[in-house]
Amino acid sequence: MLEWLKGIEELHQIVAYLAAGGLCLCAMVFGSIRERIVAVIVLLDALSTIAFIGYLHGWGMVWAISSKTLVLFVSYAALSWRWPHIWLIAMTSLQFIDLLLVMAVFVDRSILISANGLLRNVVGWLMLLTFAVAIVQTTRARLMKTG
Repeated sequence: MLEWLKGIEELHQIVAYLAAGGLCLCAMVFGSIRERIVAVIVLLDALSTIAFIGYLHGWGMVWAISSKTLVLFVSYAALSWRWPHIWLIAMTSLQFIDLLLVMAVFVDRSILISANGLLRNVVGWLMLLTFAVAIVQTTRARLMKTG
């Protein structure tokens, strides 16, 4: 397997990345400027995560993912400031929860990695669901306005 693909070696990770990619494609086709910007951020996030997991290990990976998550959090916060929609605020909150879950494992070694991974998967799917609802609502509102 290619070195940079080590980050997506399990089925649930493959499904998650395919779902995120499909959702970003839908955002590019059907979404407004807000959804398109978030789709680009999500795609950059996914690609950088795959690269980080493939090349970094230990505290280097924690630092890289944490700094990346903080950049994403600031990006979502800036978008929420510009367009104060409830779904952007929810995405920002979920991104911050993900950052806290990443850091919790390294602060408290008694937290099981599998339990933390499950919680992070739930947060990730909540983010995808929030984004999907935003795309559908934006498209529906645009169609109702023109139709």
